[in-house]
Amino acid sequence: MKKIEAVIFDMDGVLVDSEEFYQERRSEFLVSQGLTVRKIPMNQLIGLTFKKIFPKLVENSEQFSEKKVAELEEAYKEFKKQNIIPYETLLNPEVKEVVKKLKAAHVKVAIASSSTKIAIDKMVAQCELEDEFDLLVSGQDFKETKPNPEIYTYTVQALGVMPENCVVIEDSEAGIAAAVNAQLEVWALVDSRYQMNQEKANQKIYSLKEVLKVLTK
Repeated sequence: MKKIEAVIFDMDGVLVDSEEFYQERRSEFLVSQGLTVRKIPMNQLIGLTFKKIFPKLVENSEQFSEKKVAELEEAYKEFKKQNIIPYETLLNPEVKEVVKKLKAAHVKVAIASSSTKIAIDKMVAQCELEDEFDLLVSGQDFKETKPNPEIYTYTVQALGVMPENCVVIEDSEAGIAAAVNAQLEVWALVDSRYQMNQEKANQKIYSLKEVLKVLTK
């Protein structure tokens, strides 16, 4: 029986219930720029970066150059500073108990998220989790983020553990694919609101407390 030495968490949709807030904020920003926003099912947007979401969400997006999309992304960063997400009210109520029990059992815990480093730092600060995680990794530090496996390959190496001794907790199709592509065991946290494709996960869980099963593996 293999020993689990590290658990790597995605952030949005796993640790914090942030997806609806993000969608509303993105749409508000795009409309403020005079753009027409399509109504797209949330499961097609979760886990993706602004650059990947833009062509899905904006009508006639093919008319925008890469430079213009990059300019809009920079403007959106400023917009986010004025429309701060209240992470402390969106934190999954099971997070603190689960992380503390993992740490008490000497299991390393990390966050590997497509969100910016600023967003990750704000989340852990607002939720008083600064001392709980061994490592915080942002997708913005890589050329490609999820479903590219690089973010997970890097996180495992930085934690100093073997891939076979890790479990990843994800929710989105892109995130699950990233973990699978990194040859990691991945558990999908189910959220019935979004009907995400989680079929590639090794198993599905319906509560973060189920993560504690790693202590008996």
